[in-house]
Amino acid sequence: MLKALLWERAPAAGAAGHPYREEVFRAYAAPAYRPAAGRSRSTWAETSTRLDLLLRALDGVEGFDLEPTREALATAASDSEVDRAGSVLDAALVAGTARRYLDAPETCVFIGDPDKGYTILPADGFIRKLGVREGPPSRGQLFPKASLRDRLGSVAEIRSLELLAVPGRPQRLEAAFREATPLYEFDNVDEMLWWKHCRHLSGPVLPIEGLQELNVRLGPGDDSPPLKLVRSRHRTLSFRFDPPDTWRLRLPTRDGKTYPIRVLRASYDVLPAGQ
Repeated sequence: MLKALLWERAPAAGAAGHPYREEVFRAYAAPAYRPAAGRSRSTWAETSTRLDLLLRALDGVEGFDLEPTREALATAASDSEVDRAGSVLDAALVAGTARRYLDAPETCVFIGDPDKGYTILPADGFIRKLGVREGPPSRGQLFPKASLRDRLGSVAEIRSLELLAVPGRPQRLEAAFREATPLYEFDNVDEMLWWKHCRHLSGPVLPIEGLQELNVRLGPGDDSPPLKLVRSRHRTLSFRFDPPDTWRLRLPTRDGKTYPIRVLRASYDVLPAGQ
């Protein structure tokens, strides 16, 4: 958590062309600011100094209230009192990260599983690239079609886009999301959107087996007309900007930046039950 916050203000954080940016990031480390975590020979005064320098490095980070820690440290004069100041900082970091995730999930990364345990960390686009790796979909994830309703029925209206179901052919279903819409981000590295360069930020997680088309807006606060992404013919899951000229009016292609997208509707090809 501290590593991520310190990285936010690092010179290399905003230098996308830095040849060794990942190496610089991994070298960042917060000083030991709790007596138990410091060296055995460290005095309370040395630990207090490290905590003071850490607070100065974090000064101005939005959404984290460090004033109670400063107040506790101002009068600390023993191992126990310095440790208490460190505990106050720990609480501020946890509370600040939780608030950031609720208010702006695109500035955090969710790592883990909601049922088996997870960690939420402050994160910019670079950290999310390092921390999130979505694996391939499991086969049969959306088959039969009832499973799509099971997955998304509580957050979206599921309807068929075809008048008749043709035996032996996939059926096209559309999930129109209600208030809880999926929020993702993508790295704009090509003339298409590659799913391996996408990361989930908040809201429902999109099943990707059978995913054919997306209607999206660029970011949480965008009220412009929706944009469309259409499944490409590549074996690797990817989507065409459709039409390309409409997308280019909103963002340049291949600029290497990271953009948030909020999914309004998603279309799937699914097989009827029993096939």
